[in-house]
Amino acid sequence: MNAPGAQLFEELRVRDWTQQVFAEIIGRPEQLVSEIVHGKKEITRETAAQLAAALNTTPEFWLQLQDTYRLEQMSQDVVLQKRLTEIAKRAMTLTTQKEESMAKETRLVVTCDRHGGMIDEATEFLHVEVTPGKTKRGRKTKQELDLCESCAKDFLEFMEGA
Repeated sequence: MNAPGAQLFEELRVRDWTQQVFAEIIGRPEQLVSEIVHGKKEITRETAAQLAAALNTTPEFWLQLQDTYRLEQMSQDVVLQKRLTEIAKRAMTLTTQKEESMAKETRLVVTCDRHGGMIDEATEFLHVEVTPGKTKRGRKTKQELDLCESCAKDFLEFMEGA
């Protein structure tokens, strides 16, 4: 990909304008025009607007050229790409840890004081078995079904549709 300066150079050549003449047209130093043409200076929003006005194009055209060129350069920068890969890995690790933490913290406990009702429907829907709990003295307690957030959501949607 050519630097946007190559496009500017071509625009000046077609119009038979020198860099000095063009600098006067846009009211900027000749050195700026030369640096853009030679790829030493980036096109800013202000400069893009001036180029567009003088060359009957749009500022977006010049900014798109500049952005595409810079992104292409960045994609070839091995050191930068390694840093970006490390950033992506850290973000993925943090996201995964957060999702796992949320799955552990967010639970729906469906309870039933007798054998039946919502517990039976939940266990049938989720294809799991639940046995009644017992106290330390061996007495039966109410049944409970502890569901993770995803299963709880599925079960509640199922119950609303039933």
